[in-house]
Amino acid sequence: MIAYAQNGLVNEAELVGKIPEWEKSDVTLVKFAKFFLAYVRILRERNLIDYGEAIVRAVRILRDQEQAKRWNNRFKWVFCDEYQDTSPAQATLLQLLAQQANLFVVGDNAQSIYSWQGSDPDNLRRFELDFPNTATFNLSKNYRCFPKLVRMSARFLDRCGHNYGIRMEYDQKRSTEDQNVYYLHNESDRTEAEAIAKLAKEGLELEIPGDPPPAATVGILARKWNLLDTLERELIKQGIPYKFEGETARGITAGGGIKQIITRACDLCKQSKSEQEFGDTSEGKIIQKLRNGEISKAAVLLQAVRASMPGEDLTATESYEFYRLTQILEEQPLDNLMRLFDTTEKASKVVLSTVHSQKGEEFDTVIVIGLEEGNSPHEHPKSHQGLIEWRKVVQALSHATWRSALTDLDLQRLYDEEERRIFYVAMTRAKHNLIVSRAKGRNLFGKYKSFDQSPFLALANDPKLVRETSNAFDVSLTTPTKYTQDEGYRSDGRVYQTDCGILVRSKSEMLLANEFTKRGIFFEYEEPQEGVADALPDFIFPDYGQAILEHLGLLEDPTYLERWEKKVEEYEKNGIRYFRTSEDEIKNLPATVDRLHEQMMTWTESQCGAGRVARIEIIERLRRESGIRIGKAIGPFEQGVFEVTETSDNPAIGISIREKTVGGATLLAFDPPTLEEIKLPGVSDLVWEEKNIIGLRVVLFKLREVIL
Repeated sequence: MIAYAQNGLVNEAELVGKIPEWEKSDVTLVKFAKFFLAYVRILRERNLIDYGEAIVRAVRILRDQEQAKRWNNRFKWVFCDEYQDTSPAQATLLQLLAQQANLFVVGDNAQSIYSWQGSDPDNLRRFELDFPNTATFNLSKNYRCFPKLVRMSARFLDRCGHNYGIRMEYDQKRSTEDQNVYYLHNESDRTEAEAIAKLAKEGLELEIPGDPPPAATVGILARKWNLLDTLERELIKQGIPYKFEGETARGITAGGGIKQIITRACDLCKQSKSEQEFGDTSEGKIIQKLRNGEISKAAVLLQAVRASMPGEDLTATESYEFYRLTQILEEQPLDNLMRLFDTTEKASKVVLSTVHSQKGEEFDTVIVIGLEEGNSPHEHPKSHQGLIEWRKVVQALSHATWRSALTDLDLQRLYDEEERRIFYVAMTRAKHNLIVSRAKGRNLFGKYKSFDQSPFLALANDPKLVRETSNAFDVSLTTPTKYTQDEGYRSDGRVYQTDCGILVRSKSEMLLANEFTKRGIFFEYEEPQEGVADALPDFIFPDYGQAILEHLGLLEDPTYLERWEKKVEEYEKNGIRYFRTSEDEIKNLPATVDRLHEQMMTWTESQCGAGRVARIEIIERLRRESGIRIGKAIGPFEQGVFEVTETSDNPAIGISIREKTVGGATLLAFDPPTLEEIKLPGVSDLVWEEKNIIGLRVVLFKLREVIL
């Protein structure tokens, strides 16, 4: 409450003037206002200062003309990191401080997740208005995450309207296409804990490339601390070392008093193995019992240590957590206690944390739990209503460089958008593996509650990028292979970006891809083909019965030629129709693609009939002329249901072609199923909208979340 007022730079004089008005209508606001005013009065009377007050005073000083003269020319350069998380007070301070300076800020709108502390997510978007003649540099390459995660997270931002026109790329030198995103569906938080404990243990054992190889890291992130409770108990039960990170950590071993007991117990275990004598002290007696075997269980040792610490007893909450800890460790040997909690051990520990506590951090393997409606996105408790009203007051009475009133709708937008960004931040902590987990039910605060799946799962889902499972044994954790200069196939050769956003290996392939896109010919690039081992085709054309095009760009290279000959053997053995182009043919690209198109049409007609060719002509014209990014067919091609790559301008994720009009007559273009029969992969809650586009009656499918 105090932070809201300080970060919002509330005008204290105007706040005092509002109190008589609120005394008649809103007692809560009166209490908040009087408390805040009393707090800052005490600070100033006693010449004290806190972080928020430091900024408030700095702004007051710099707004004084005489003081401003002293400071305006003091700094030639001013740098500010994480600008997207600045509050109105901080932004105002920068504007005053950098009036005569060169100001350089770094920020990412998609990672603004601290509005609940008073930051303003619009600060970065408004930067060019606050500072005219700004030069902007977009850093669009993600050097942390693996390719499928980069594409999935970009898709999520695009669907949420948060991509801000920046197309994200991945670093081909650090990652491969072998790494996957997994959705793990669980019946309960108990089965989820068992599955995640297994995966966390595997994650700690991964061999990460390096010289020397670094220890593998695993981060388990949740929107709220209480979602980690069942998992923490399972980690203790299985003896998997872990630690909490975050100043507000809450859990069985998060309390300071319990940490002290555990640390002392581990120290005594180590001392008991030495030959040193400790006398008749309380600690000496415990060490003697450890040596003669009277204490052999972890729980007994912890209880003995607690009893030996008079005057350092636990709080009521810590006492309850200590009881839970000893219950779990009741039959476990001392070695488990050491493996779990010995801070001198160099072995990696699983990190348990909230998303907010790990912003800016990264892990080889990230497991995000609690993807249920009400947990992520978080359902704000009704008790927050008073703070929400207070925030509206602060915004309206702000004497920052700008001020504006906030409506309930504005605040709801801020909270909804921030919840989406929090999930984005959670996903993008992962370097090599990402598992996103949900449970159908959880025990929270002593009560079992059922939960619906989070809408974020559907917003981020793409069957090409995400594997869904309810069995942890289906999850395969991987690491990138160590880079060697002379190695054969690698995904790090994909450096040329095409008009449709796909990265390809050569300029010639880029030119081919752009020509296909211009003509409405949909293709996939280097997707594995069923039955073809160790061969990734260059271009695959799903509309044309999975016909393949190989561009032969390095035929003078013996290794390349050998690999091509092996591909040919595989294709012919499996009866796959393939075409090929050479570097010379790229010199006359339109004629080359004309030839390919004619060949593919002829082959498709021979295999599938003239009706298929007619339908291909319809969908390719629709791709060319509609402005909608239409992908491959969902289900049988003849039904006319296709994927759509959604954008902030067009949130559709699927299209069904119903009828076409020719000379005033209405004809069936495809053999469409009923709208109720249409199912899009990974999506359950759809709405649709009928449109007429270039003489075709179509239905666009959209996520209900996006529409609202």
